[in-house]
Amino acid sequence: MITFERAVIFANGTVFADHPLELTDNDYLVAADGGADHLIRRGLTPHLLVGDLDSISRSNLAFCEANNVEVLTFPKDKDETDLELALKETLDRGFKNIVLTRVLGDIPDHTLGNLALLAMPEIGNVRVFISDGGWRIYLVRKEITLDAHIGDRVSLIPWNGAASGIFTVGLHYSLRNETLYPWKSRGISNVVQRSPFRVSLEEGALLLLHFTESFPNDTVGNDSKAGNMNNSDSKAKNN
Repeated sequence: MITFERAVIFANGTVFADHPLELTDNDYLVAADGGADHLIRRGLTPHLLVGDLDSISRSNLAFCEANNVEVLTFPKDKDETDLELALKETLDRGFKNIVLTRVLGDIPDHTLGNLALLAMPEIGNVRVFISDGGWRIYLVRKEITLDAHIGDRVSLIPWNGAASGIFTVGLHYSLRNETLYPWKSRGISNVVQRSPFRVSLEEGALLLLHFTESFPNDTVGNDSKAGNMNNSDSKAKNN
């Protein structure tokens, strides 16, 4: 019997092929509606399909049914996106390590809504972050330490109001007990000067966006360590 180490939820966003997310046999694969198309295109079968099934291709829906994929179907007239429903279901199943992928794209409202899911109260102390192409995105409420390549780009965006008491270590433009405001762009496009780098804050929350050409310890640019912010490449305390 497989013991799943993390859940990986595929949404139906744009494919960023430069840095495909590397998966393992210990990943529980969840498709948020059309996210199943991304999985099946890679020769993979989701363990769970969640949504109103209006964006998955008919052939891939038939594939899921033929392969006994668990399907949770919801009405089209609903208050949540398919990705939100998939994340809630994964949390309800007790996963403590969750990666969201294929959540960015060229539809601004969906992209912003997907980013906002990182602030879902139900997440609590569960490790949830986004890995999409060359981007890793975290919501930081206390502190985070991340491995990186020198020269990687890091942006800090205050989330849901001002964020104060911010300290950074290892970034070119240092912050020392400072405040970032959501209507000012000061936290955009910092640069990693030393790895690992660290960001902490006393009040509020920060959306941390880390872009890299390839992730530390990865091969062929694959996101092989994504998913556990307490691993050696990515340690976080988001209490």
